[in-house]
Amino acid sequence: MGAIRQTTFPEWFRHLGVIPFLLILPFQYLPKIHPGDTQPWVLIVGILCYFLWNFNFKISVGGASFAILAPLIVLVLLLDTREGVFFRELYFLVSLFVFWELATRDRGEILHIGLKWTLSLYLIIALIQTASVKLGFHFPISGRFLASRGGVPSLACEPAMLATIGALITMYLLDRGDSIAWAIMGIILILLSGSLSGMAFMVFPLMHKRLRKGLWLIVPAVVILLVVSSLTEGLSLTNRLGHLLDRGLSVNTLLSDVSTNMRTGHVVYQIQNLWQNLFFGENRPFYQVYKEFANESNHFIDTGSFAILSFGGEMFFYLGWIGLLLILLVLFFSGIGRKNVGIIHYGFLVSLLMNPVSFALPYFVIYLVGIKKDWACAE
Repeated sequence: MGAIRQTTFPEWFRHLGVIPFLLILPFQYLPKIHPGDTQPWVLIVGILCYFLWNFNFKISVGGASFAILAPLIVLVLLLDTREGVFFRELYFLVSLFVFWELATRDRGEILHIGLKWTLSLYLIIALIQTASVKLGFHFPISGRFLASRGGVPSLACEPAMLATIGALITMYLLDRGDSIAWAIMGIILILLSGSLSGMAFMVFPLMHKRLRKGLWLIVPAVVILLVVSSLTEGLSLTNRLGHLLDRGLSVNTLLSDVSTNMRTGHVVYQIQNLWQNLFFGENRPFYQVYKEFANESNHFIDTGSFAILSFGGEMFFYLGWIGLLLILLVLFFSGIGRKNVGIIHYGFLVSLLMNPVSFALPYFVIYLVGIKKDWACAE
């Protein structure tokens, strides 16, 4: 009797189950089926790929910790009578677990392709949108866009979120050791967003050890800034900064920018009311609470926004001390065994916690897992 012949498959064959997730990554906002910024497509495909791609019943230590907290979080959300809170925070909890497990299972081998595909597509569309506005052509822009206030949103819900996604992808690819060309593409994408928060995020890639070793990178960065500015007159980041500087550099000048005012106000509110929120001292909708806070202050504007423009603040406001515990766990597990961990990493995470990242959750969680020292791609 002859020996049983074993069939061997190529290495890429075992990654077939994750291909739908790689392809869907850029489409967090479109096609749009409900009024919110975040659509369900990436999470739905992510759940599907969780079972299709190298599935086993083992979960990571981080994923297990989130799963242990889940019943307590669900109980808190069930007791919360504020409209929309249950499904919004449940979406975050499920996304955190699913994307964390996918990134851990990936071990830096394949998800970077989806991030590069997203970065490339977003950059191409952002360039087309910018050129169309500049030349007076019509090109559909689905996200929030005001030519007088900044740059284009590409496929994101708004320019500021485009900058957040660009920064997250850039930092991940730098950690992974990919070509510097991807970092330059990410920086260009951030500049095209025309976002002030994007300018702050851009500091972290430029301070990354793979870039800061050579001062030569500052020269092309400045050249890119000038070229993009010249191509996007009326849209550029430098143009927006110029309007602010013309009024004189001061706190009041910075707060005269509506977006900066809202983001700063939401962070200040959370800091001032941290103790109360940690122990569930507020059960009114956020827009009502913030309206009172803004009216009592001499600096902040009430826009009637239902969203909390601070990811950490959202966790504290709706989940109290459990939200704080969840954030601490995320920060802890993000640092364990990480290839690049230090002040740049944690500074970047703190800045993200002070901004809205719900739209960028897949990229945020993939960056949180990061590249571990014992993974093949880190060698």
